[in-house]
Amino acid sequence: MPYYLALKAVNFDYSVYDTHDISTIRGGSFAILQAFRHLNKDSLRAQLQTAEYAAHAFVEVDVLSTASSEALLCISSEDAEAAQAIKSVCLKLLRGKIGEFATVVAALTREDGLDFPTLLQRLEAECRWQQYQSLSFVPPYPEHPSPNMAKNLACEVDGVRPAVVKDGGKSVSRIVKIRRDNGRPLRNQIYNEILERNDAFSTEQAADQPDDVTFTSDLNRLADDPAQGRANGKIAYIYLDGNRFGTIKKQVCVTPQALKDFQTYVQKELREPALKAILKEALATPAFRAQNGEIRMETLMWGGDEMEWIVPAWQAFALLRAFFETAAKKQRYTSETHTAPVFLTHAGGVVFCRANLPILQVRRYARSLCEFAKTALKNRIKARDPQGIFRIEHLDDSANVVAALDMTAFDLVKGDIESFIAAYHQPASPREFVLTASELLALEEPLQKVKASFPRTKLFDVLDALRNAEQPDVRIEEILKRVKTLLPKQTQDILTQALETILQGNPHRWFVIADLLDYVGDTI
Repeated sequence: MPYYLALKAVNFDYSVYDTHDISTIRGGSFAILQAFRHLNKDSLRAQLQTAEYAAHAFVEVDVLSTASSEALLCISSEDAEAAQAIKSVCLKLLRGKIGEFATVVAALTREDGLDFPTLLQRLEAECRWQQYQSLSFVPPYPEHPSPNMAKNLACEVDGVRPAVVKDGGKSVSRIVKIRRDNGRPLRNQIYNEILERNDAFSTEQAADQPDDVTFTSDLNRLADDPAQGRANGKIAYIYLDGNRFGTIKKQVCVTPQALKDFQTYVQKELREPALKAILKEALATPAFRAQNGEIRMETLMWGGDEMEWIVPAWQAFALLRAFFETAAKKQRYTSETHTAPVFLTHAGGVVFCRANLPILQVRRYARSLCEFAKTALKNRIKARDPQGIFRIEHLDDSANVVAALDMTAFDLVKGDIESFIAAYHQPASPREFVLTASELLALEEPLQKVKASFPRTKLFDVLDALRNAEQPDVRIEEILKRVKTLLPKQTQDILTQALETILQGNPHRWFVIADLLDYVGDTI
């Protein structure tokens, strides 16, 4: 009976998401992704050829799945010593690449007649147990500062670890230096690294070599475009997470081959085409490019269930459209072992804010919005079920949901995100800011029409009426009549139709208009 080996990188939040420096975050996040992607048959065989492991050089190892921070291997041997040798090789490879900023845990078990889902649960439990026994962060290795550096300095980037080397005029810790060195070149290579091919940039719009395509180096440059009016200097932080992918995996992946097929489908059929579509959109759209041709986009996470991007605020709709419309073509999944279709859908959180806001703070808000959207989806599905249960069979295209928040008027969210939205946008319900992806994308064109004909000052009057007027409907109707008297008849009709499409009889959707109006283009 074969052995199965699960490997996970854990406890890295304080070593990856511990600084506001984008290059450092990017370098740490993708170093983990790269480490697991490079855990393949070739790298394992190269290690097994060394004298230390030569006795087990011909053991067959099948990599069943890899994600952003985990892998599962099948070892085709009944020899416990050989299985332990493979485990040692894997740990050596992973710790050599990411051991300075992530804890790597490994669980090894023999099949012993267990069904595959039970075996996966056993491996997961063992990995969790090892994680709970380890520190929540990786302490820095003790070392002396470089010559000509003062002692007892804190790193100027993470503010916590001892500074031991110089980097660009700053005194930084060893771990920050490693991540920055890894993250800077990745800015321009990241899509080739993710797509694992040399033609990642070969589109009809850009036939140049990959090295000819570059990305903006910081968020201020990414968001700087005076032609965008009120959106100038603002970013959109977009966080997407799969809906119940773990539950779906447990239900669908009842054999090792089923798991391998599922993981391949998610990465190659669902995610990779979506990533290509996003890049194609960025290459083809002038407003997605800086004056020097650089692409205005940061990718901070990719590879598992979660994805994170930063784009100019005025390109949020474009990225979301490219992702959701492409993913929708492949979100219905079936397999030989699971013929009933399941939908691979996503929830998202989008934060619009100034480019100089601390990025870790923004990331936390985007993740909170995503969780809020997931909770709203869960409650909606449970309400439809006769027994009030959230079943994955209830997931369909409408389970792609997004919650967005415009934070450009403030810097800090106090308390949980739902309570904040309830107070900030009262009397609207927070759930009115959770839209399906289709609903959100359908708002773009009517929002453009409202933006072209409805004065912003009057929008504030409408919001004030909703909050304070005794008869808000009457007051809003008066405002609309006054605005329309200044417009040609054709424009009046366009505005009326656009507002009907957005509001759908719900006046509280004026708050959605207020949040999103600055971030749609001017083309109608």
